[in-house]
Amino acid sequence: MINGKRKKDAETLDQDKYVLLYFRKGVVHRDLKSENILVDLDTETLVLIDFGASAIYKSSTSHYSDFHGTKQYKSPEYILKKRYTGVPSTVWTLGVLLYDMVRRKYFIIN
Repeated sequence: MINGKRKKDAETLDQDKYVLLYFRKGVVHRDLKSENILVDLDTETLVLIDFGASAIYKSSTSHYSDFHGTKQYKSPEYILKKRYTGVPSTVWTLGVLLYDMVRRKYFIIN
């Protein structure tokens, strides 16, 4: 089902663009997970919810030392150094989220 696969790939890219748009608006969500993404079936758009763990986006070189979010989505940067930067950590989280969606199970780092 090639057309169905292409549509799913496009939806994933749209989701990535949607999340990265928040950086341009000055917000780091910090708790991206499937439970925080709703799908509007009428418009086929994604809605990001639960900004309780969000922070003001500082800069590409600024670090956050407080982890807010779901344990399974921690970036290696935070696990190793107890600090992280907004964009790389979010890209990691999107990758874990995609893995979870494709495999239908949690990605776990030992």
